[in-house]
Amino acid sequence: MKYREETDSLGKVHVPEDVYYGPQTQRAVENFPISGITANIDQCQNNIQNSLAIVTSLVPHIGYDRAAEIAKKAFDEGKTIEAVALEEKILSEQELKTILFRKFF
Repeated sequence: MKYREETDSLGKVHVPEDVYYGPQTQRAVENFPISGITANIDQCQNNIQNSLAIVTSLVPHIGYDRAAEIAKKAFDEGKTIEAVALEEKILSEQELKTILFRKFF
């Protein structure tokens, strides 16, 4: 692996050439290793699917007010954004999945 030498207030540090972070992050990587820790993908997907925050991705398609109504209904009824949006038939199921989850799954 190739390294570049960078300097901060603590001195020089070697940072891998292929990363976009600087010396402070490299020091954190060296001093606080998290090797062996992996994300629970199923839990992450579940958290995303059950998050009210994903309604923000609908705003460009249906507008802020309509998205807020869907979020409120999902919260009040204990449903997911996806479930409420499908019930309301605001978009096709495929369009909805593409908009809500395109970056995650």
